[in-house]
Amino acid sequence: MEYKKYIEQTGAYVRAKFKEVPQSNISVDDKLVKVQDILVTVKVSAGEYTFQGDEMSQTRLVRVGWALDKSARKKQTWKTSDNQEVELTVADIAKIVSASIATQDKLWLK
Repeated sequence: MEYKKYIEQTGAYVRAKFKEVPQSNISVDDKLVKVQDILVTVKVSAGEYTFQGDEMSQTRLVRVGWALDKSARKKQTWKTSDNQEVELTVADIAKIVSASIATQDKLWLK
């Protein structure tokens, strides 16, 4: 395959054309550590609480939110970052996940 066609098909064209992509001063390892420590404070139907927002917590919340949405149950008990138990709705779970993702995006895009 000729080089020009290859770079256009693989996206290398974009990288070749824009060689000066801004790089972060924060290493990937530092970002991963910060992602593991994400905490988000969100106002949910039960009040305002702080939740863990790391990737594992995001995954668990999404699974629980999906299952709750598909079931007859309306609420799910969940623990806050300081181990308080609160009742969350699907909308509450969506707020927590959205806040966690937004915080994670800020860390990765620095």
